[in-house]
Amino acid sequence: MSRRIRDRRLNACYRELTRARPTDTVAEVAFRWGFTDAGHFGRAFKQSYGVTPSSVLTHARSTG
Repeated sequence: MSRRIRDRRLNACYRELTRARPTDTVAEVAFRWGFTDAGHFGRAFKQSYGVTPSSVLTHARSTG
């Protein structure tokens, strides 16, 4: 059950990072979705998606 919840939160973070405002940071997005440790969030995100959250944010800003 907790893995499913974590996966849903990671998915929400991914979606938010792809539509982030110019002032949003990776840490702010992670904290909004209940991740209290940026390092843990980054590792979990990369394990799930194969890319870092900052690369998703950078790509979204360069194409959006």
